[in-house]
Amino acid sequence: MQSKVTPQYVSANEAARILSISRSTWWNWCQLNKAPKAIHLSPGCTRWRYADVVAFAESQATEIAA
Repeated sequence: MQSKVTPQYVSANEAARILSISRSTWWNWCQLNKAPKAIHLSPGCTRWRYADVVAFAESQATEIAA
């Protein structure tokens, strides 16, 4: 039996998929400082902490519900 491993970092594509938005919307939110702070692992390799993205998604759902 394999256990599912939760990633520590996610790409822009994965973050957008978690939030059910387009990748361009994700990048726009990053430019507006609306999204969690990015981590630059190397040139051309930007990632976000999985926990930060999930917390952000939950906060967005709360705002929409309110």
